[in-house]
Amino acid sequence: MTETELLDDVKEFMKIDGDEENVTVESLVMAAKPFIYSKTNYRFDYFKDLEGKPMENAQAFLALKMLCLHWYENREPVGSGELIAMSLNSMIIHLQIEYGGFDYASV
Repeated sequence: MTETELLDDVKEFMKIDGDEENVTVESLVMAAKPFIYSKTNYRFDYFKDLEGKPMENAQAFLALKMLCLHWYENREPVGSGELIAMSLNSMIIHLQIEYGGFDYASV
């Protein structure tokens, strides 16, 4: 998936029309990728098949879109933002287990 396709996909998920919010959404995507990596060890555009094509994890991309939406809707400076939804938290835990980022000692 190209960066343009990803931006369009995230904007569609967030129900954003037009290009006025592109810079904001792009910055959210750029922040969400390393956030998900730091929590799960999943790297976007890293895993390749035998032909060298990217192997995309649909759950990781859904988590990225959900995280971007969460951050977009909770842009207050401090205090009034909501916690990450349980469904997003569950996906992150699943990705942690799948890609080796889960700390079993913490259980």
